[in-house]
Amino acid sequence: MKIVKSLNIPFNDAIDYNDPDKIEEFVRQYNVTSAVNKLDQPNTYFVIGEKGTGKTAITLYYVTNNNHGRKQKFIPLSETFYQRFIYLKKNGKIGYTDYSTIWRCLVMANHARVIYENANFILRKLMPKYRRIRKAIKYFDLNSTKPEVEIQFEYIEKIIEKGGINYQSVVSGESNYEKSATKKTTDIQRPFEEIETKLRRSLERCRYDSQVNLFFDGIDAKPVDVETKDYHDCLRELAVAARQLNTEIYKKMKKHLSKFRVILLLRPDIFVELGIYNSTSVVIDNSVLLNWDTSIRNYKSSDLFTTIDKYFYSQNQDDKKYGWDAYFARQTGSRRDIVFIELLDRSLQRPRDYFTAIKYLIMKYKNDERPLARFNVNDVIGNTEFLKNFSLYLLGEVQNYANFYMSNEDFEEYRQFFKYLPDPIFFTPLQYQVAYTKFKKDADQSRIVNKDLYRTPKKLLQFFYDVNVIGYRELTRGGYNHHFAYRDRNIYNVYPRVKTEKVEYMVFKGIRRALEL
Repeated sequence: MKIVKSLNIPFNDAIDYNDPDKIEEFVRQYNVTSAVNKLDQPNTYFVIGEKGTGKTAITLYYVTNNNHGRKQKFIPLSETFYQRFIYLKKNGKIGYTDYSTIWRCLVMANHARVIYENANFILRKLMPKYRRIRKAIKYFDLNSTKPEVEIQFEYIEKIIEKGGINYQSVVSGESNYEKSATKKTTDIQRPFEEIETKLRRSLERCRYDSQVNLFFDGIDAKPVDVETKDYHDCLRELAVAARQLNTEIYKKMKKHLSKFRVILLLRPDIFVELGIYNSTSVVIDNSVLLNWDTSIRNYKSSDLFTTIDKYFYSQNQDDKKYGWDAYFARQTGSRRDIVFIELLDRSLQRPRDYFTAIKYLIMKYKNDERPLARFNVNDVIGNTEFLKNFSLYLLGEVQNYANFYMSNEDFEEYRQFFKYLPDPIFFTPLQYQVAYTKFKKDADQSRIVNKDLYRTPKKLLQFFYDVNVIGYRELTRGGYNHHFAYRDRNIYNVYPRVKTEKVEYMVFKGIRRALEL
């Protein structure tokens, strides 16, 4: 059994495992759940989950652990990518309706790239179908060390700046832009429609027996200096383009192209903001929804526990005797799993929350000369330092979540709301209303930029509920039923609403210390 300080330190963000030196460790430790199987279904187009629920992790595992001959690629979109997209629109280079056309070109180019990169080297050279694909994407510079979508967007910017493209160059494979710009047009739609046609034809001439999947991540990484509405417009058209390709364009092409998929990784609130038609059915039929909510009674059989358990025993020759229980063995008169239950109560019940706690504990023992085989439960239970740091971590997660809607400066102003409550831990709807009135009066005179979120009492309450800072409880015959957004969310209710009558509100326990309540 590995001693505590020798355990692998987990990353908070799974994207850090997307490295040749780390990916094997990640795959070995990853716990396969039913959500992975749902990704196998050809009509799954979205992976939906709050920050920290494992959207990137499930995608990395699925792409890396390819036992079915799938051809696929994981594509993280950077903040600068969105900035450049929006810059073109703000400066009159493209119109709103051009977004989806450009997105379709980018997606189809990456599908073509996946096909080409996964083909045998000799077949690339000999078979006409691969030569056609190579010609259709040659202008994206296959050998570039930059991220593919960045290279593609550089080409798009050149087309827009010059006002057109020499269509023949796309077919012939000439990559020199000065040649491709000799024949211009001021109609931006026309060149991109031409590129789309060439890419489509090159894909149609090939036959594919396995799935060809593209996963787009980083969709919630809104740049600080970009307006929320501009960002929504950009993302909305990405969703439109993905849906057109998944359900229309690829389906209407040759039968084998129905194996092509675009899968978007989205937060629930962003999914709702996109305004996707018939969204409830899309969540039920076309999405993987990541929700790790469990209970004290049933947690031992939950996906959350088995995921954390495997992190430990996968580092001990997969011997399940050396999982969570072995490292947090009973050291007091309390039941064995007092630490896991404590974290259930204080966390948002996400893998990231537990791995953050584990990382903190491992680091605590790194410089300890003793070869300790177990953690001390007192490092968690009633430990002021741990509880404060864990609470600050949770507040940081809330702030990162809120950054999609506001700046850090705005967030600091919004968190001042709680000082207006007579009892900031439990309060009635009437007390909330009084506190809101006082907060709004001061906020109107403050430097808050995004004042829309407190435009009405219900809107501000819903925001705090969305980020799991405020929940509510209802008194029933069996006692209190507690509600937080992360608990109430399911495939039939991806965006739960906070109740406003016959309830008592409460601030989430795990975050109270960070809010100094």
